[in-house]
Amino acid sequence: MASILSGRNTEAQLISLYRKLEPGKFSPSDHNDIVRALEKQLRDRFPRAANRVFGAKDKDVVESLELFVALLDFDPTTNKLGNHVKTGGGRIRGECYIQNYISYKNQQGQKVELLLEQKTFESELMAYVYDRSSKGAEVSISSYTFAEIDEAKQHYNRVLQCYCDKN
Repeated sequence: MASILSGRNTEAQLISLYRKLEPGKFSPSDHNDIVRALEKQLRDRFPRAANRVFGAKDKDVVESLELFVALLDFDPTTNKLGNHVKTGGGRIRGECYIQNYISYKNQQGQKVELLLEQKTFESELMAYVYDRSSKGAEVSISSYTFAEIDEAKQHYNRVLQCYCDKN
């Protein structure tokens, strides 16, 4: 494990270690720790290789938000912002490990956003609901832990339904 975390392994060495890792060779806990250490090193130092080996780092978050949007009951033609999952500015600027969101804005300028964010590889995934009740209004921000993500989705849906009714 120390060898993996040392940062001295090449891309090829890290990938080889991952591919040679046999599930029965270590306890499930140790196996998961080794996989996470390999993934962290690859994501930090060799992002393209990490995507090839593990897939996009935000794949699960994007899929979760896409499924959530598909299940929402609203008229998507009233959304001025588009009904797809977007990458957040923090992720684009390199300030966050994962940052994806969905948003809705109606003709009156009322806007609600559900953002899922993980600051670092080790940190917890958090959910935020941003709510702006009118064009010039202050934005209300509610934060939720990973365990409370379903509550965040319910909050987003309640606000969305309210803003959709105004059209």
